[in-house]
Amino acid sequence: MLQKASSLEIIKPFFENFLPSVFGMKPTPKTKKRKRLAEDALVLEWVNKLKHIDSLNRRNNGELSVNFRESFMNFYKRLESYFGI
Repeated sequence: MLQKASSLEIIKPFFENFLPSVFGMKPTPKTKKRKRLAEDALVLEWVNKLKHIDSLNRRNNGELSVNFRESFMNFYKRLESYFGI
């Protein structure tokens, strides 16, 4: 459902607050220093889900709302630079 949401009031807190907390990230990283992903089952589950969403986004099936896609890409790039995934 969230993937089809277009309201930034719903999408932004998910990408700016919830997911960073799952990965133990600070709201705004102070450094580009890479951290190691925790071997936590919840973290690994979210990594797999995010990779799946990225795959859907790259195939451009039109399943993602514009606002969700933009927020997702911003978070995914941040996650990649933060953890080097």
